[in-house]
Amino acid sequence: MPENSTLPKPKGTEIDENKASMRARLKGIRAGVTPLNRERQEREIRRRFFRLPCYKEADAVLCYLSVDSEADTRMLIKKMLYDGKKVYLPRCVPETNHLEFYAVTDLDGLRPGTFLVPEPEPKPEHRFMSAEHPVCVLPALGFDLDGFRLGYGKGCYDRFLSGFSGITVGIGVHRCVVERLPRARHDKPCDIVVTEREVYYHKTG
Repeated sequence: MPENSTLPKPKGTEIDENKASMRARLKGIRAGVTPLNRERQEREIRRRFFRLPCYKEADAVLCYLSVDSEADTRMLIKKMLYDGKKVYLPRCVPETNHLEFYAVTDLDGLRPGTFLVPEPEPKPEHRFMSAEHPVCVLPALGFDLDGFRLGYGKGCYDRFLSGFSGITVGIGVHRCVVERLPRARHDKPCDIVVTEREVYYHKTG
């Protein structure tokens, strides 16, 4: 076969390349938001989030601690705790990149974890196992109109969500909602996506 022959790329490889390109685009959009606009956006995201029926009914909220240009979750977490919600934050198990969630009562006792993101102490008695009405708040670079999210490529949340039966809520800025994201067979859409302009329901909750 000639050296310059072009073979069709495996479908998985093409999806990965498309995701990488979209990640770069969405990171650029988020990085371009001014501090004043970011504050306004996050305030509106919080307002819409706390009005969700699924949040009001939740007896456990699995959240994440925002970093870099992600929509801030610290104010979300503080309000959840004030509301009397049981709040859990993730710990990434170094050997497997699997997520485990542990209950927190404040943000003071967190320590840098696998990806240098502050994590809770993994006390077995505080680990999330089940709840009647759990809600999981998901990080993402962006979402599409079908609720699919674009993460950071580690697959941590994909693995965790395969066994999660509660409501999933993605939060992010409106400009990072696109018509359609590249998606793989194992990708699952969020039930709800909250931005500063819209709440997109993909499942009743």
